[in-house]
Amino acid sequence: MAMMKIFFAIAMFAFCAVQADGQVVSGVVTNSTGMPEPGVNVVVLGTFSGTATDVNGTFRLQSNATDSITLRFSAIGQQTKDVRVVAANGVPLSIQMQPADHQLDEVTLYATRANRNTATTYSEIDKKTIESRNFGQDMPYILDQEPNVVVTSDAGAGVGYTGIRIRGSDPTRINVTV
Repeated sequence: MAMMKIFFAIAMFAFCAVQADGQVVSGVVTNSTGMPEPGVNVVVLGTFSGTATDVNGTFRLQSNATDSITLRFSAIGQQTKDVRVVAANGVPLSIQMQPADHQLDEVTLYATRANRNTATTYSEIDKKTIESRNFGQDMPYILDQEPNVVVTSDAGAGVGYTGIRIRGSDPTRINVTV
């Protein structure tokens, strides 16, 4: 037991000695209106060391470098910003991010829907059919009478934990148009 305590003390001393080397960089990141910017990535360039700002836009980063380092601040919708920090400065940084303007190409959506000329099987259920089958159960039980549909219910009543399989596939692999 005494050996374990000595080992633990040596390990903690080594950890603290490593942490004492380098510098601690801290600060706050705001957006262009001066509001705190949470979720901004803060990375020491050339290393795998980094952190992210908290909900108040603040960050604290331990760097093993003893001289100057370059921090990269990046976030979705914001311009990336590189800041050079001189070692042993100790002054909290105040970084203001600027919005990034992105010109995107137009997006065109195409959709197809099965019909009687489509080379695939399909079922079209109208409002009247749904109303006649609806007894207050979950949606899978309303579709229970369709071909190749298997429904399950943990309680057996069709309310709560229900499941559906169409043509043997789970719900993530079937096309349902509502």
